[in-house]
Amino acid sequence: MPNDTIGLSTMSVGHWEPETMAIIDHLRQKEGYSDVFIDIGGNIGLISCQSGIGFSEIHVFEPNPICIHVLKANLALAGLDERSTIHPYGLGTEEETTTLLVPTQNLGGAFIPNDDNDYTEAQFSKMHGFQEFSVSNYLQHAVSIKSAEKSLANLFNELLAKNFTNILIKIDVEGMERAILDAIITQKPNALEIAVIFENWDQTSSVALNFYEEISNRFALYYLDQPKSLLAKFASLIGLGGLKGCHSRLSHYRGPDHGTYILVL
Repeated sequence: MPNDTIGLSTMSVGHWEPETMAIIDHLRQKEGYSDVFIDIGGNIGLISCQSGIGFSEIHVFEPNPICIHVLKANLALAGLDERSTIHPYGLGTEEETTTLLVPTQNLGGAFIPNDDNDYTEAQFSKMHGFQEFSVSNYLQHAVSIKSAEKSLANLFNELLAKNFTNILIKIDVEGMERAILDAIITQKPNALEIAVIFENWDQTSSVALNFYEEISNRFALYYLDQPKSLLAKFASLIGLGGLKGCHSRLSHYRGPDHGTYILVL
């Protein structure tokens, strides 16, 4: 789509989400999560294409039919198609065919407004620049959703059979993070070492906040502190985030905040 935010931003600055790339590189190179990269909510594949070269296998889950065509092309152009598997469906709490709502100016903002989603219709409207929520503001596509527990359990077992034990997962699913994190935690075999990168932009869902508080008491949960100055943000945008004064750092979970988190299981 010619006015898509993700595509235009990447073309203008040459990369997408440099902070996420830096986290992935650190976890792969320094912490050993280097066997398999699982990209849940892969969109058009920019994160997988930028950071996937260091992994033996890449698995991308993406239900948006618009994105899948571009995703296939991007993986091929990056030389990663032979090590990549595209799973053309979304992950949820149950098997269903449902409607995906897609903002016309942001393919990465596609979402499913159901009871499992922690974001409200009002929050989605604000994110996408609308005064009030209406499905008429979005493109609508029928998509397949599969059980996150069953799908991830099968994938984890397949990876173990190949002797892959160090797994890095990125989740970007517009409000469905909690459901998928819960599936990862419950289905993780003891033999797997897993680190998960995910975002949370909601500070109002008591169910989600209680869940994050609970997992922070059981596992290592970190928050990515990013520099707040305009200079630091601009430096990161143009790829100079490594300059002194522009470093991000990880801190232990300290309660609800907007931003990026890393969960180590």
